[in-house]
Amino acid sequence: MTKLKSFNSSIFLVSLGTGLEYYDFVIYGVMTYYLSDLFFPNIDSSISIIQSFSIFAVGYVIRPIGGIIFGILGDKFGRKPTFAFTMLLITVSTTAISLLPTYHSAGFIAILLLLFFRILQGIAFGAELPGAATFIHEFSSKHGLNTGILMVAIGIGDILASSTIYMLIYVIGKEGISAGGWRIPFFLGGILALVSFYLRTFIEETPEFIKYIQTGLNKSPVLELLKEINWSLILAGLGLCMLGPYLVIFNLYLPTYLSTYFQYDLSTIYFFNSLGIVLAMLFSLICGVISDKIGALNILRIHVVVLPILSFFLFKALHTKNSTHVACLILLCQIASYSYYTGSLVLLGKLFPVRIRYTSIAICYNVACCLASLTPMFITYMIERSQNRMIPYWGIVFLCALTLIICIFLKRNLPTIALKATPREKST
Repeated sequence: MTKLKSFNSSIFLVSLGTGLEYYDFVIYGVMTYYLSDLFFPNIDSSISIIQSFSIFAVGYVIRPIGGIIFGILGDKFGRKPTFAFTMLLITVSTTAISLLPTYHSAGFIAILLLLFFRILQGIAFGAELPGAATFIHEFSSKHGLNTGILMVAIGIGDILASSTIYMLIYVIGKEGISAGGWRIPFFLGGILALVSFYLRTFIEETPEFIKYIQTGLNKSPVLELLKEINWSLILAGLGLCMLGPYLVIFNLYLPTYLSTYFQYDLSTIYFFNSLGIVLAMLFSLICGVISDKIGALNILRIHVVVLPILSFFLFKALHTKNSTHVACLILLCQIASYSYYTGSLVLLGKLFPVRIRYTSIAICYNVACCLASLTPMFITYMIERSQNRMIPYWGIVFLCALTLIICIFLKRNLPTIALKATPREKST
């Protein structure tokens, strides 16, 4: 097969690969309800959940390290090579998790092995979405639309994860999953990662990066590259990234949250979760097209104003045990997370020049994910301590307010900072 040089083909393959890899990382979150008993048996179920999500969080905590390492490599040697190596890491780590012994058969060693391979997943995935966002930004002027395509591909991976669990519950039940069926989603993830690796061999380097390496600036020492990072913009980018990962991780936590504190049926939750992802994929494309017309900043401002208002009434209605209310909450959270990512990733690409774009986006995105990974543990702890089941909502309110402040700041200053070249690039 000849190399694919079409912009659309390359964007499609990068996006599809990211979506399939996203399945591998997400599957742990949606399986936490079962993994908590298999690897962290405890009389108190809430403690088991916290312990299991602590391993989930490790995958996010380690991501900034992977993002920085591969971000630097991507800025020096190209976007394409990083994709191949990260995909190999995710293939090995996900397949290995499917083969792990449980606590009942191996004791503490099982926990250590789960932790080790979760770290490998985190290192690999720390470079994935920032690399894909960088690639897409440098391949076409239609940043919003192409980022929407990326989110659709991620939705494919997400819905595969949710649908796999839904089908397992339907076919073999909770007992079958605990007895060994939990290995199936992870083994499938290893196969999908291998497919992604194959697809990545047919993409081309971005035109913008090719022009950049022709200047020879990418051969400068790593320390010089790091010195040119604008840390003020990093903080602004970090603030913009916080709401998206919070919503994503809360979506992963929703099955545990709704079943534990409101006694909703897990199969019902997973069904609406899958439906929500389908709708979110559609809305991400719509938001991408709109952002190309009105700007990503305006898209984000609409999100942070509308989301707290709508979600307040839905959180308040959860105690009624009405399936309509829980369905609306799940759909809203899914749609908001996908469409918000569409706007925020477009804006991140505009904040940083090509020389340090991959590294800068990786720092912003992964540090935000690292902080957001504490969400399940924090929510569980705060609910148990305060008996206030509205805790997740107040997290949404706080992050929406933070995002609005940053959007106002960028609205006033973006014309002077967006796409600004570094001093060395100007001299060229």
